[in-house]
Amino acid sequence: MLRKQGNKKFRLKISFIEIYDNKVYDLLSPSTSVISMIEDPVKGLLFPGIHETEMHSISVGINELIKGNSKRLSASTENNDKSSSSHAVITLICEHLSKSG
Repeated sequence: MLRKQGNKKFRLKISFIEIYDNKVYDLLSPSTSVISMIEDPVKGLLFPGIHETEMHSISVGINELIKGNSKRLSASTENNDKSSSSHAVITLICEHLSKSG
């Protein structure tokens, strides 16, 4: 989603990962392969090659969440027929673009 506020431009992107059984999955990627995680002392946790979808509208973001959520892993437990023992992380990336960007 490219937005302007005064003479400033912003781009909004979304990513969606799942951590399950000590593995990280990119829920917005067409494939379901495990992705690597790198710990950077300055930037924190990084996921090289993670799929980021540019949000041209709110509906794009909602559709990406629905798509990603449908790929989440789940299994029945003693207390819940459809439990997810995973953690999902949704990240919104807001980038300030220069005047020439």
